[in-house]
Amino acid sequence: MSSTVALPGTTFAAVRTLGRRRSSSPSLPLIDTAALTRDLAAIRALPDWLFVERSPFGFVDQVAVAPSAIIAITARYHVALSGDAHVQRAWKAIRDAKGTAALMKQMLGPDAPEVTPVLVLSGPGAPELADGHMLIKGVRVVDAQRPELWSHLFTTPVLSPLERRRLAKSLQL
Repeated sequence: MSSTVALPGTTFAAVRTLGRRRSSSPSLPLIDTAALTRDLAAIRALPDWLFVERSPFGFVDQVAVAPSAIIAITARYHVALSGDAHVQRAWKAIRDAKGTAALMKQMLGPDAPEVTPVLVLSGPGAPELADGHMLIKGVRVVDAQRPELWSHLFTTPVLSPLERRRLAKSLQL
């Protein structure tokens, strides 16, 4: 089950946490908000990326305009799970990321550039991505702590700086 957690100091609209159990158990893992905020700040510091601060797409955690694409970012903080729960959590996160990007593209209209779904993973239960990223069912799954390993995927300048600024401004409320 997903729940939304407001994180102080982050500009992401929402960060969903997966793998939290409905339990009053004192052993329920806690979210390291400082680590998550630091991870997300590293992504926001990527050069030539513009982040839309007030997006009408409330279902997307963050909207960014990179040199090569409009990016719908879905952020997930993963606590450690046992058994098959981590597999179910992963597939749900991938479906969520793909669905939000598709809905955003539909709302933008047929003449808008493509919207690329990116799933940003953080936390002790996040899977290890050897190269820092992988493509699963059309969703770019990336390691929040190592953006230097995957940000190059979005640096081919398809969009001019002027067009990126125009797009970012048009995506704001």
